[in-house]
Amino acid sequence: MLIPVLSLTLSLAFGQALWLSDFDKAVDVAKREGKNLMIYFSSDHCPYCWQMENYVLVDPDVERYISDKFIVVSVDVDDMPESLEEKFNVFGTPYIVFYDPKRGKVISELFGSREADDFIAILKQICKKSNLRRC
Repeated sequence: MLIPVLSLTLSLAFGQALWLSDFDKAVDVAKREGKNLMIYFSSDHCPYCWQMENYVLVDPDVERYISDKFIVVSVDVDDMPESLEEKFNVFGTPYIVFYDPKRGKVISELFGSREADDFIAILKQICKKSNLRRC
């Protein structure tokens, strides 16, 4: 069982964007800032997660787009709260869920690794699909 030490923990920093590890706090921040959530499920033993984290998510264009349009929650599946596992049906990694915090609904899901250019194109499609003013 995961015991939360802090209500809001900054866990990963790719470039300038800070990633949150507390889902509920991230939902609050996203609502306040008018952004959607990008929930990144990963594992330390996942080679495709390593590729995403070391080549894609650190790409300056990807990092800038994510920072501008999304609030990001990073979840290690090995320490994942049961509530998140049940809510998002995580079946492997890397698994990314794009979530509308105001409606409490999944916008889209992405499984596996992508190249940076492909990932930016996917992010732009997700943003358009969400109909947020900031997209």
